[in-house]
Amino acid sequence: MDKTLRMKELVNKLNEASNAYYNGKDEIMSNHEWDTMFDQLAQLEEETGIILPDSPTSKVGADEIGGNGLKKVRHEFPALSLDKTKDIYEFPKVFSKAASGDCVVMHKLDGCTLCLTYDGSRNGGCGRLVQAVTRGNGEIGSDMTYQASYIEGIPMTIGFKGKLIVRGEALMTYSEFERINSNLEEGEEEYSNPRNLANSTITMKEPGLKGRKVIFKAFKLVYMEPAADDKIEVPATFFGALTLLERLGFGVVEHELARAYSSNPDVDSDLPDQIINVMNSFSDRVETLDYPVDGLVVASDDYKTADALPVTGHHPNRLTGFAFKWADECVETTLREIEWSPSRTGRINPVAVFDPVQLEGTTVTRASVHNVSIVKKLRLRVGDKISVFKANKIIPCIDKNLTPGDELTYAESHACTCPVCGMETSPMITHSGDRDVEVEMCTNPNCAVKQVKKFVHFCERDCMDIVGLSEKTLEKFIEKGFIKQLADLYRLDTFERNIAAMDGFGQKSYDNIWKSIQISRKTTFVPFIHALGIPMVGKGQAKLFDKAYKGNVKKFFNDVYNRKTFTDIDGIGEKIELSLWDWGSRYLGWIPFEKDLLDEMRRTSCNTEVYDLLRWIDVEIPAEANVAGKDILSGKTFVITGSVNHFKNRAELQAKIEELGGKATGSVTKKTSYLINNDVESTSGKNKKAKELGVPIISEDEFLEMIGE
Repeated sequence: MDKTLRMKELVNKLNEASNAYYNGKDEIMSNHEWDTMFDQLAQLEEETGIILPDSPTSKVGADEIGGNGLKKVRHEFPALSLDKTKDIYEFPKVFSKAASGDCVVMHKLDGCTLCLTYDGSRNGGCGRLVQAVTRGNGEIGSDMTYQASYIEGIPMTIGFKGKLIVRGEALMTYSEFERINSNLEEGEEEYSNPRNLANSTITMKEPGLKGRKVIFKAFKLVYMEPAADDKIEVPATFFGALTLLERLGFGVVEHELARAYSSNPDVDSDLPDQIINVMNSFSDRVETLDYPVDGLVVASDDYKTADALPVTGHHPNRLTGFAFKWADECVETTLREIEWSPSRTGRINPVAVFDPVQLEGTTVTRASVHNVSIVKKLRLRVGDKISVFKANKIIPCIDKNLTPGDELTYAESHACTCPVCGMETSPMITHSGDRDVEVEMCTNPNCAVKQVKKFVHFCERDCMDIVGLSEKTLEKFIEKGFIKQLADLYRLDTFERNIAAMDGFGQKSYDNIWKSIQISRKTTFVPFIHALGIPMVGKGQAKLFDKAYKGNVKKFFNDVYNRKTFTDIDGIGEKIELSLWDWGSRYLGWIPFEKDLLDEMRRTSCNTEVYDLLRWIDVEIPAEANVAGKDILSGKTFVITGSVNHFKNRAELQAKIEELGGKATGSVTKKTSYLINNDVESTSGKNKKAKELGVPIISEDEFLEMIGE
């Protein structure tokens, strides 16, 4: 192909990918692929002496797509992109030439670059933030000053009255990225990585931005002009500048001073310089960080001299800042399966499963492919040879398909059925930036994976108290198809081997979970009704119904199904009554059927989730206490602390106290009658408080003796 035509092709592809990178939710090209194309383009430009209009080698980032309503602003100091290399031994060569051999090593943060301006002269001498602008294309960015107040690490005022310009990165942590993706509305496009999420979030209006945590880390003091009465002097070094920013209240990038002078002028690899040792140390820390990092930056500590040096090509002088991009470790392997992983939003995400490979010191067998569009683009089929790497040394990704075949058929590129509920799926087109992205959706509103919160609530301590079934564990079991309805929790022994073999589990973990499930099979009215998640019926309402029905769940369910009036129960109003009736119509349709006649044909005509659950659970009806002893704890207030031996948990002990007319509270006060603690001699805060106030401390055995049991 003609070199100029190839350059045009590369420019178009790179700019399209950059727009998706900076403006969209998703990506159309991996960083590794983008860097490879960029290097090819730069090489062709050097060979031909031609730089095409809009070449990404001559600009930073991408023009920001309009539509967010933010004003465009020209930077006072252009935010140029740094020159970069994948050869770590370039750094001692570059920085040993500086007037000072000291340099600052820091992580290259992977988020959205912001330029902040503080100017006390425009605010009556108060050092207040007057402008926050995104980097944009390096010359022009978007004004998001209003949004800055919601970003952690950006002070609104500082103890400096003059003019100050700071550059830094707005970041989304991996944990916040997972939280937001898991709580998106059904059908809403998921974010592909924390950087895309950070870019989308910082331009949001108040309601959306308020519910998301974005952090800011400064990495450059761009300009500083003290006011006449400022007592703070301009720092003489890069390291001193970052120290000052930290003192002024900014979040600051992790950084360390290093010496670039070499004891060996030829930079012998057998005698590594301190700068290389520090850089390697920073690289090793990446996996411990909760935010994305895509390399390192080294800058001369003598930043005033460095900033005065001329621009080299389209980058500032390397002494101002020189980027080290990790050489992605690409490994070839064989694709064995495209696994479709459902999420609570209804979206079903493709995951590539391949032969085990070693990447960055760990064994990797899976990588997310994000969406149907990428599956189609890569033409992924079982048996294909693929190359994989870890983006930012953390996230496994597919670089390319080494043996792509013809275009995929619909069945090859789509899940077709939901792996959890078995219902047919439907493709859906979502929008990411200026592109359409095809995703796969489960359209069944009752799919178990969409109702993970229901399972989480069922297992909570005040409900069925199933220890070990956290939200993440439940999600994994649901995705694997182990759980589709609540009764399936009591059939998990069917999947004992599968669970014990899962990453992060093992036989002991399974045994502990199964033991807790078995204990939960014996319960009482309040925790069971609370666990069902009936709308508007929480623990408090369950207690009212328990008192009215004396713990008889069967009688309560019959009355709910038959739409009995409940407003005669003190504390139960019309809204709760209507909610109960609606719930009963959906879940209690089996009640009119006689048990022996409940065959499969009739079962399909109603929801039997509660019916199936009751086959595994024994909801005990407490024996009627004699009238004389019914309120034997009336007027007494108890506080419970520590572990219990005779009751399933503290909630069950609390229920017993209330059943006998007593009251249970959380804090020891003068009004407390007894503190129940099996470790009577404990030095805990509650024990100390009880002794100070003269409150008797009794064991669980003494309590049982008190009530005659």
